[in-house]
Amino acid sequence: MLAWQVERLGPPREVLRLTDVPEPVVEPGTVKIRVEAAGFAGGGIPQVPANTYW
Repeated sequence: MLAWQVERLGPPREVLRLTDVPEPVVEPGTVKIRVEAAGFAGGGIPQVPANTYW
């Protein structure tokens, strides 16, 4: 599955990478949803923490 991933701190334009990651496993007490499309306003986030999945 594809996910936006952050490897280091910095401006979103420089640090966000679209990467292939394993599908999450559904555990008791959790749900998994399918997202067809999502919006992201990268200009509104000056810094993002490392290892964040989008």
